[in-house]
Amino acid sequence: MARTLIQLIQKVSEIIDPSHFMTGTTASSGNSVSQVLSTNLQRFNDDEIIGKHLYWSSGSPSPDTTVITDFTQSTGAASIRPDLASAPNSQAFYVLPYRKDIIEDAIADAIYTLHDTGDLIREIQMFGVIAGSPIYNAGFDYWTSSTTPDGWSRNGSATLAKEPAGANTFNSRQSLKVSGSADYIKIDEPWKSWLEDFKGGTIRFYCPALANNASHARIAIYDGSTLTYSSYHTGNGGREILDTGHVTISSTATDLEIRLYNDSTNAVYFGDMWIEGSNVSVREIPIPLDFISDISLIESLSAATPTDTTVGKYRHMGRGRAVYDFNMSDHVDHETTTQYGVLEFTGRIKPANQTRLRITGSGQLSVPASDSGVIEVSRVEEMLVANLSGALLLERDASQRSDNIAEKLRINSGELRAKTSELTQGIGNRRAQPTLARSL
Repeated sequence: MARTLIQLIQKVSEIIDPSHFMTGTTASSGNSVSQVLSTNLQRFNDDEIIGKHLYWSSGSPSPDTTVITDFTQSTGAASIRPDLASAPNSQAFYVLPYRKDIIEDAIADAIYTLHDTGDLIREIQMFGVIAGSPIYNAGFDYWTSSTTPDGWSRNGSATLAKEPAGANTFNSRQSLKVSGSADYIKIDEPWKSWLEDFKGGTIRFYCPALANNASHARIAIYDGSTLTYSSYHTGNGGREILDTGHVTISSTATDLEIRLYNDSTNAVYFGDMWIEGSNVSVREIPIPLDFISDISLIESLSAATPTDTTVGKYRHMGRGRAVYDFNMSDHVDHETTTQYGVLEFTGRIKPANQTRLRITGSGQLSVPASDSGVIEVSRVEEMLVANLSGALLLERDASQRSDNIAEKLRINSGELRAKTSELTQGIGNRRAQPTLARSL
């Protein structure tokens, strides 16, 4: 189960200010850049919502959050500042107790705090890592944005989406769905630089794919001047491994890029890719930064190579299977200033090339950057994050006041802290299901 960022913002707002949180829509006409009309707002008395914030949740109003400076119940007219770029006719909005970005910051701080205290930790398993293949996010495990997998980008305007485990996935937990328009997906910098060591030899690129139509899905290697394609998926609706064959890459090649092509508008699916090289022994693999401090185990899975497309083929061999010594470090790419983790096998025995690995660890919950971005919480865990976020917001507000309201804010914050503590006693790393805390 999960919640989107906007759903969590709603929950925080309901906890902090249940009398005033609401959603609504402005009138179809009569609005201006400094005053909006909405019958939805007529539930409030004159001046009751002065100081509240309107978040414009659809369309593209600028700015996306405004504060109410005056309100008249009889007309549903709310004066706002700063002025909008244009009149928001028929525009959806939320009434929030604080600016949306302030609430987002509090949610992020709550997530960080709960991770650091060990009260809310996301268990992570990666199945898309193939030994000897330094392709970042090769199984599409990581999506900071709901529209683009980490480390990858589209060349055109295709729609990219995370496909959850099911009929259209492979041995990782999810796959990449590409649809909407003909396009190719490419690995980005700095992740592409990890392929530089393969120059001066031969390489071979593989990627499982699924397509329901012939001549739609294929993959390619680009060396700066020449594209070498695989054959197309046959379009039979089954899982097939696309293969570029051996490609000679000059030591002076100006580029080395791997690409995933959808040559149609129909949906195709990719995942679990890997690359082989004739002149490289890979001991290091790039992985997401938030994973590096909490990896507990790296194991081989049952298949020696990842060439079988049967879902569920790759399972743990049980006790006695090799468990590898490793080090984790963080790295900063100086050209892009991107931070990421590096996994290095340090023992005498390292996994054989093309061995599928299972990496087990933990990390903090995701902190999404968009309203539709997903946070991995159950309903109870949502209340935990929301209560702590609310406490942090009220404490911040109280610190900027010196009146009786400040004391009331501190009391309400203390109540939310107490509810947070009650919930953490039942959750911890176990994610138990205690009774929901009562909203203020």
